[in-house]
Amino acid sequence: MIHSWIKTSMIDYPGRMAAVLFLSGCNLSCDYCHNAELIRHDSSIGTSWSEVLANLISRRHLIDAVVISGGEPTLHPSLLKIIGDLKANGFYVKLDTNGARPELIKKLISESLVDYIALDVKGTSESYTAMLGGTECDFASAMDVLSILNESKSAYEVRTTLIRSEHSIERLVSLFDLHKPVRKWALQQFHHAQSNHKDIRFETYSLTEMDSLKQMLLKHGLAETIELRGNY
Repeated sequence: MIHSWIKTSMIDYPGRMAAVLFLSGCNLSCDYCHNAELIRHDSSIGTSWSEVLANLISRRHLIDAVVISGGEPTLHPSLLKIIGDLKANGFYVKLDTNGARPELIKKLISESLVDYIALDVKGTSESYTAMLGGTECDFASAMDVLSILNESKSAYEVRTTLIRSEHSIERLVSLFDLHKPVRKWALQQFHHAQSNHKDIRFETYSLTEMDSLKQMLLKHGLAETIELRGNY
């Protein structure tokens, strides 16, 4: 089952018109998750894959790509079938992941099953245990995926959603110390979802402050390019 989906997006796949699929189930339970309803896997909610695929094929003249997001899509039991069906019908495939399954990412890259990967790196290893419901192993897995991406020729980006209490310049500088430079780093402005709109722990940076962070991070050689994303 596809938990939910967006039929047309001009912002989720760089340079392409895409549909976006949301698969439920995640290994993390971030306190500030924007899609908290997707954390728990529930196969009874959503639309059948066959129905979604038929709709995508009927709109092939309008969209040329599909983004698979979540939740954490690499944990979904039908991911390989979904990707295989999409590739068989000529769609470009972008995968959003938190890096939970490095070996699966390696397989997808080696078999040319994905065209673009967005890796969410939430913060330092301390952040994974403090606010994300995860462990240092989850951070280590994300770093393993980053190594795989850096060693490949695949198109990718790393994404970090900035929260003032968790993402000081010192922490950001240390984040990719062993993996720099990443090719593309997207710094995303946090905004409150309905589930956390009253939580005062989650204070965002202004776009002006984010630009200052960007300039400092570029000076430290953390990334070849850094893109700021606000009001997303």
